[in-house]
Amino acid sequence: ADPSPAAAAEAEELGYRIYASYEEMLDKEKPDGAVVAVPNQLHVTVGLACIARKVPIIVEKPVADSVAEAMRLVEAAEKAGVATMTGHHRRHNPIMRKAAEIVASGGIGRVVAASGFYLSHKPRGYHDAAWRREPGGGPVLLNAIHDIDCLRMLVGDIDTVQAAASNAVRGFAVEDTAAATLTFKSGALGTLVCSDTASAPWSWEWGSRENPAFPFEPENCFLLAGTQGSLAVPSLLHRWHEKGQESWNNPLRRSAITWRWRTPTSSSSGISRA
Repeated sequence: ADPSPAAAAEAEELGYRIYASYEEMLDKEKPDGAVVAVPNQLHVTVGLACIARKVPIIVEKPVADSVAEAMRLVEAAEKAGVATMTGHHRRHNPIMRKAAEIVASGGIGRVVAASGFYLSHKPRGYHDAAWRREPGGGPVLLNAIHDIDCLRMLVGDIDTVQAAASNAVRGFAVEDTAAATLTFKSGALGTLVCSDTASAPWSWEWGSRENPAFPFEPENCFLLAGTQGSLAVPSLLHRWHEKGQESWNNPLRRSAITWRWRTPTSSSSGISRA
């Protein structure tokens, strides 16, 4: 379902059915499941329509453009017994799984600090779609929402947030840059910086090689420090002190965990420790 003329032209060219109304599509096609990939501000509206028809859904991140709206969708799904997921695919990426394994196994000791970065420059024309210039369509909810989820995967749930946002570069109603200080429930502290108007290499897209459409730069977007060692992601560079050697006078041991990404959908990455 897509109301745009461009989508209708593509459907005609490729020979598949298309509906201008998602409600009509749901009623006529009666799908076994649906992917809700509409503008952020419409996730809940479309998601509720699917839930009302008992159609399981994957909602593209973020679940909603506010906590209250997200909870409305979650509560409706739970009440109706309809399976509902969101598109945080990085949790299934072998790089993230390996990083989480190192942390969970005590490879860096107790995590005390973490930093995450999403710094990239979106191309001209990206903001031609009006919803990307409005609240709910900025880099926090479109991009850094993934990085927040990765930090939660590695460090645990977040307890408190202090943040600031700026629209100084583009002047849209939505942010182009934001920074946050995070306190995790474990007591660890963290920072997150994001911008979609920065010509910089510190992003998952450029460092992980997950999507071949992006250039590759051997840079990291997550840095974790613990009482025993540290970990950089996605490079999986692991540094640590042996027990009893924790001192700034003693060099860190290091291990480069090499990996090779095979296909975007494969859970096998050829990860090995060098």
